[in-house]
Amino acid sequence: MKLALLVAAGLASAPLAHAQSGCELVDRIIAAAPDAFESLKGEEVDEDWYESKLWLRDADECGVDLTKGSQFYCEWDSENPAAANTQTVFLSESVKLCLGDWAVAPLDGQMSSNNLKIQTGISLAGAGKNAGTVMKVYAEAYENSQERQVWLEVRRP
Repeated sequence: MKLALLVAAGLASAPLAHAQSGCELVDRIIAAAPDAFESLKGEEVDEDWYESKLWLRDADECGVDLTKGSQFYCEWDSENPAAANTQTVFLSESVKLCLGDWAVAPLDGQMSSNNLKIQTGISLAGAGKNAGTVMKVYAEAYENSQERQVWLEVRRP
């Protein structure tokens, strides 16, 4: 069954209200990281690539990718840069409320895991028992395209 994360971007309510409801799902994703997201793996769609049992609200795709380490991800398609940036900022602020003791760094201008330029985004590095886990929330763009994708990904080496 797909679960909805209330911290999804594009909703009009304040980030705090959504983060308080969605932190349980963020915690569930983070807790699955040390075990290569085994508890979140659904049906295998390709070698070492699985649908996720946990979906974040309105995501176009969520999965577990084990081809280059272990990664949980969700992706949202956006038709224009402004909408993608708004969604990324909202989701970033909401997630930061859930992971208050994690170190935050900007990703703007860097290359994504898809080798596309990140328009806006943040990286959050785990602390304590979550050291080594990294969450990224960002919008990436194809060159010369208005189309954007917003990503939330969690990696653990």
